[in-house]
Amino acid sequence: MSLDALKQNSRNLNLVCLLFICGAIWAIYGETLNFDFLSWDDDQNVVNNRWLHPGLWWQFWLKPYLCMYLPPVYSIWYALTRLDDKPYPIYFHALNVMIHTVNSVIVFFIAKFAISCRLRTRSAHADHPERRVLIAATLATLIFALHPIQIEAVTWITGLRDLLGGFGILVATSLYLQAAGRWRFVIASWLAFIFAMLCKPSTVAFPAALFGLIWMQNGGITWARVGRLFPWFLSIVPTILVTTAAQTEIADRELAQINFWQRILVTLDSYAFYIKKWALPIGLTNDYGRKPSVALADPQLIFSCLLIVALLIVLMIFRKKLGGPFLSWCMFAAAMALPTSGIVTFPFQHTSTVTDHYFYLCAAGISIASGLLISSVNSNLLNICSVMVLISYVFLDLKQLPRWQSDSAMFPAMVAANPNSYAGYTGMAAIAMKDKRRLDALQYLQSAQRIDPDKVDLLANKGLVLNELGRYEDVITELGRVLPARSIIVDSPVSAPSVSIYYMMIAYAHIRLDQIEQSLPYICRAQLADPSNSDVVGFMPLVMKHLGHQPFDPNVCPNLKAIKEW
Repeated sequence: MSLDALKQNSRNLNLVCLLFICGAIWAIYGETLNFDFLSWDDDQNVVNNRWLHPGLWWQFWLKPYLCMYLPPVYSIWYALTRLDDKPYPIYFHALNVMIHTVNSVIVFFIAKFAISCRLRTRSAHADHPERRVLIAATLATLIFALHPIQIEAVTWITGLRDLLGGFGILVATSLYLQAAGRWRFVIASWLAFIFAMLCKPSTVAFPAALFGLIWMQNGGITWARVGRLFPWFLSIVPTILVTTAAQTEIADRELAQINFWQRILVTLDSYAFYIKKWALPIGLTNDYGRKPSVALADPQLIFSCLLIVALLIVLMIFRKKLGGPFLSWCMFAAAMALPTSGIVTFPFQHTSTVTDHYFYLCAAGISIASGLLISSVNSNLLNICSVMVLISYVFLDLKQLPRWQSDSAMFPAMVAANPNSYAGYTGMAAIAMKDKRRLDALQYLQSAQRIDPDKVDLLANKGLVLNELGRYEDVITELGRVLPARSIIVDSPVSAPSVSIYYMMIAYAHIRLDQIEQSLPYICRAQLADPSNSDVVGFMPLVMKHLGHQPFDPNVCPNLKAIKEW
């Protein structure tokens, strides 16, 4: 066969593999095009985004929104909202599946490149190298594309930030590995990395992951290589500073009290958690409730730490057999998980340190390492076992996907998977309130309160339900038990609306009981917390007029003793 014919045959085989991969992805995830927006950040980020719908998309480039600086993500969402008279979830879900498909194609080429390089160094074992490379790369890509742990990032509209961040890092990795000293490739790789950080700040770990790849694949590191990576490490500083300044929610007392050594334990627990979920992807949910306090109090923590130590020992013992490329991609996965492992505090730790979408890029590293292992063993039995594993992934995917269809499917599934899911119970309460099932809503809120008794937004919603049930004395008793301090707003400005609603519920209860004078201090606090609160705007003039003041007198509230002491 001529050289041209061999090249054409190779291109055809590549095309067949890619079509199969893309077809498998859309066969599984095509169902998500019928899914809805979720009240799991989709509402805040898209449906009710105060900058998105008035057309103020450029604001996202000037300052953070909801404690995150993700200008490309919000700009893309803005473009999707302009496609019709209102946001339609089908556009957003289609984009997520498309980006995941593109990312999977990039993983295929990276895996193929890594496997080809390894086989060239072991030419004695390279019988039918093209076939081996394609089989191993295809299996590695399907592991990445179809593993159940990827479902959250792909089916959740807000998961676009993980997908775009993953896209930037995968492009950067591919370009850098193939640069071979060509500066155009290196610069393009660096620009892709900058894009990734603008979409997903936790991708700041990429220079460390790249360092590991170069070190392990080349059997060492030189000062010249370290010098070339210096601009990469330097470029993460602005992202770290902006993200740290934006994430004001970290003022939480519990998170602030965790010392360095406890954070090390939480980090080891996170790695062990992800390893177990990767190996056995069952019981997946979007709220594991594994806050630092929960992880540190878990009697199984010692076993999680021992699992990581044992795994490191095994990798050290068999490092020569496994080879530098395999270990380098394992290091890539470990590095990309580090920023959200608990080594530093971040807002979602209020709910859980671990969640599936944090593992999106780590899955790429493990999948490519799996492809290297498959190609090295060159066993039909291993290939068959890999196919069987992929089939099991498909069944698990199909079982798990429906819970992401809507709020009414997701929140009960969260509680079923994690009976201590605070978010699950409050989500079910929100659905019940929307359906006017107030007693059910109260029951769900009480279940959530048993998990976190003094959460401001929970008590505010409980006050709302009790007011709607006409239980005004209960509102005053329940919410008057723990009055939110003004320092909560100072420490965490995003909590201001919840604090305002909290005090407005107490004020409303007093008004309904014809205790107008007692309502004034509470409605004043509600106004100070959030002047835009529509209930405050509506009731304040009526209360002031009833008490003999001018409806909009600005001097009444500041002179109250309760306000001065607040």
